Amino acid sequence: MQRLLILAMLTFLLPLAIVHAACEQARELYERATAPGVERTEQIRLLERLVKECDSFAASFALGRAYAAQDDLPRSLAALRKAAAVATSDEEKAWAWHTMARLYTAQDPLAAMLSYKTSLRLAYQPAVEGEMLTLERTMQRDLVPAQHIVSTLQKGLETRSLGVLPAIDVRVHFAFDSAALTTQGERQAHEIGQAMMAPGLQEQRFRLIGHTDSRGDDAYNERLSSVRALAVQQYVLKRFGLLPERVVVEGRGKRELLYRATTEEAHALNRRVEIRVE
Repeated sequence: MQRLLILAMLTFLLPLAIVHAACEQARELYERATAPGVERTEQIRLLERLVKECDSFAASFALGRAYAAQDDLPRSLAALRKAAAVATSDEEKAWAWHTMARLYTAQDPLAAMLSYKTSLRLAYQPAVEGEMLTLERTMQRDLVPAQHIVSTLQKGLETRSLGVLPAIDVRVHFAFDSAALTTQGERQAHEIGQAMMAPGLQEQRFRLIGHTDSRGDDAYNERLSSVRALAVQQYVLKRFGLLPERVVVEGRGKRELLYRATTEEAHALNRRVEIRVE
């Protein structure tokens, strides 16, 4: 069984060995908080005390789950971010971000996508990728507006210290086998330029990363992804007067697929330009 699934199953049964040994009452608090039948308010009280006196991934993660059960999204997300901050392995961090993604899904799909991507980057799990794909199907649109790009990048910057990459993927349309922007592609590039000029991002440096699907020759994909990223860069530099040093480009071909499936849907979603704050 995969490590993340084991972690999920044992969240409320983890031995207090993972809680700092110097905390004398940690075991008692944890066992009382996770005992069968304990009332939710009492569980939260005990876990809040445990987190305050002797924090650990298990304690903060359990507290986040308890808040979520009471539909207290702000405190649940705060506890889960703390769990990610004190986690001792990438698998623990990934599970915290996966749980946050699920909580975000209904209220803030863009934040959910960022959380799913963070979880998968830390520890790949097919089931998590499947959830991200399901979410993406509900979000598909012809154009990602500038304000959505700004919001996602700012969320990434706010949580960068927790291992999040401030980045967003957009589908920029090009002519077949070409780096020529279509009309829709120009519209999307325009939204990207507007986002780069938005308050809060005006002083940031960006990297435009071209990605392809998994088909075709490696060298061909590397070249195509590079020239397509370059086409977007040239558009935003010309239309918005950005300094060239603020927007660098890179092509990564098929080295960083979002989805590992070989369906036409996965291929289409893998063909993208990633906007990343440096």
